[in-house]
Formats: sequence, structure tokens, C-alpha cells
Amino acid sequence: MDPIPQKTAAAKYDRLRLLVMQPTPFCNLDCSYCYLPHRNITKRMSQETVDAVFTDLLIAPFVGNRLSIVWHAGEPLVAGLPFYVRALESSRRLGMRGCDVRHSIQTNATIINEEWCKFFKQERVRVGVSVDGPAFLHDRNRRTRTGRGTHAKVMRGIESLQRNGIDFYGLCVLTRESLNYADELFEFFSSLGLTQLCFNVEEVEGCHSGSSLDAADMERDCRDFFDRFYDLCADANIQVREFQALRRLILSGRYDRPNTQCVPFSILSVDTDGNFSSFSPELLSNSHPNYGRFMFGNIHRDSFISMLDSKQFRRVLSDINSGVTKCRETCEHFVLCRGGAPSNKVFENGTFDSAETMYCRLAKKALIDVCLNKIESELPQFALT
Repeated sequence: MDPIPQKTAAAKYDRLRLLVMQPTPFCNLDCSYCYLPHRNITKRMSQETVDAVFTDLLIAPFVGNRLSIVWHAGEPLVAGLPFYVRALESSRRLGMRGCDVRHSIQTNATIINEEWCKFFKQERVRVGVSVDGPAFLHDRNRRTRTGRGTHAKVMRGIESLQRNGIDFYGLCVLTRESLNYADELFEFFSSLGLTQLCFNVEEVEGCHSGSSLDAADMERDCRDFFDRFYDLCADANIQVREFQALRRLILSGRYDRPNTQCVPFSILSVDTDGNFSSFSPELLSNSHPNYGRFMFGNIHRDSFISMLDSKQFRRVLSDINSGVTKCRETCEHFVLCRGGAPSNKVFENGTFDSAETMYCRLAKKALIDVCLNKIESELPQFALT
């Protein structure tokens, strides 16, 4: 392949919307469905790596006036409070180019204390807590390295957030078992006073090569779960990310928006050593026999824009584009999905150049069908007002 002129190529790509920083691969838990292969490794991102990232973004052509930064992978709080004090200070340089930066941390909450809460509040860091519902569901999969349940420790972290008046959102992984307990999950998350909840289905991804949802009847069960949870939320204060995003999209009629996981530079991920990637954030920590590692450069020697010169990047992009074309040609849900998640395609089907996955059947098609039916049932009500 011929090199792509960087300025010309970058101009046609989406602006950077999400930067995923992976300060450590290590996690103090051992969740059964985790896709991270190196969660036993205790190394941490250096301040030099953090500075290199924000120095490059200060002049990168794809940075707009707003950027979300999520600290993720492993358990990010393991990196320590001093690390984040310096990291957030480093990120403030983006203000010089008029970029409003918003930070989020996705945590298992087991090591949250008063000191962390003070930091979250002072720096206005958005906090996401990974919690799978009441103890009898949560402790099935979210365990310590010695096999013990973690629900009690998570709840102590949540109580610290609540005492300090810190709003947080919940992230719940849906497994085959939890699909049977929509009411119990709703009651649990309502009791926490959550205003926002996110659902992930248990995926086949990275080192997690099997899912409890990989069965013929799961699409029906997911649809039934989403249908029930949607109704439960109708008169409640909880907003489910997946429902709200689809409702906004359907009612807006703006079906030409880009799929951020399929467009270069829309999402950037940086690992502990400064290696970087684009597209689905889950790719960077993993490899695949057909592609090798999904690394397109290292911030200590390469600029982000230089990934356009990477043969690996161009091969992945070409196959992702071909896969999106297959989705467009074969799937009636394409207008609302725009090609799915590349990470699920490669780990389920062995190639980005493919279409349907288990993930899209459960987390996209079933969800879209439910939301369309609910909106359709509301239309007479809208017409009368």
C-alpha cells in the first residue's frame, strides 16, 4: 500500500471524541468474564507517557473543542492518587487550544475512600462503578483472586461516594443468569439512587473466549429483559444509557452519524507503555492470530497522526471498512447501528471483514427492536398532546 498523505487523510476522519487511558493492566479482582490478558502485571504508566500523550494532542489536527478522557483497563485506581493529580494537571494544557476536557474513571470501587472522594469532587471527575446488581448476581462473576465475592467491598466504596454527595453511574454486565432478574436489578439500582445506568452484555472478546449468552434462545431472553427494564424505568429517575442513546437517535432522524468504533481517530487508546491504537478500545490490550497486536505506534517515538503510515493500521482499516459494507448490504438494523463493533467481529468471526456477531444480535438488534416498539406505542400519545 502507498503511504497516505497525513494532512489529507486526517481531514476526512472524525474528530477525537474519546481518549481511553490505561494507567495499569493490573486488577485486584479476577472477574470471570474479563477480556484483559495481562491483569496480573503490576506495572504503571509513567508521567513521561502521560505528558507525551497530551503534548502530541496539543497540536494534533483531529482534536476539537471537547474531549472525554476515560481512565480504564485493569483497576485504574491502583495507579494511585498522586498519579492522577499529576495526570490531570498535564491534561490541562489542552485548554490552550480551546479544548474542554472531561475526565471519567471506571472503577470496581473496592478501594474508594475519603481521600479519593475528595479528589473526585475537587476535580469534577465522573465516576463509573462496575457492579452487577445484588450480591447473589454480582458475586457469581466479580470475585477476588481467592474466589471470594466482592459485593460487600463494592458497596463500601459506593457508600463513600454517597456520603460525599458524588453522583456516579453504574455499569452492569448482563449474563445468562442476570437476564432472569430484571425486577431485582431495577430495585437494586433504584436503591442506590442512580440516575444513570449502563448495560454491557457478556461478550466474547480478548482472552474471554466463551460467553454464557452464546446460545440460540438468548436473543429472545435479551429482548424480554430489555422490554421489562424499559417499562420499569418509565416512571423512575434512572436513565439507561442504551435506551436513551437509541431514543435520541431514532427521534432525531440523523442516521448518518459516524460509528465512532469504525472511524480512525474518533477513539484513541493508550496503554501503560505508551502504545496506542484506534477503533474499539478493547483491541489495544489484545492480539489475534490473523492480525497480531493491534498497536499502531508508540507515543514516545511516534505521533498519533503517524498511524496513517502504519501498514497494520491500513490493513485493519481496510478490513473494518469492508465489514461495514457487509453490514450495510445485509442488515436491516444498519441505519441505527452503522456497522457494529470491530472488536466483536474479530474475536467472534476471526476477521473485521464480517457482519453479524452474537454481540450485535443481543446488544444491538434486540435492543433496537425493543426501543422501536416502545416509541411506536408512544406515538398516539404524542399525537394527542
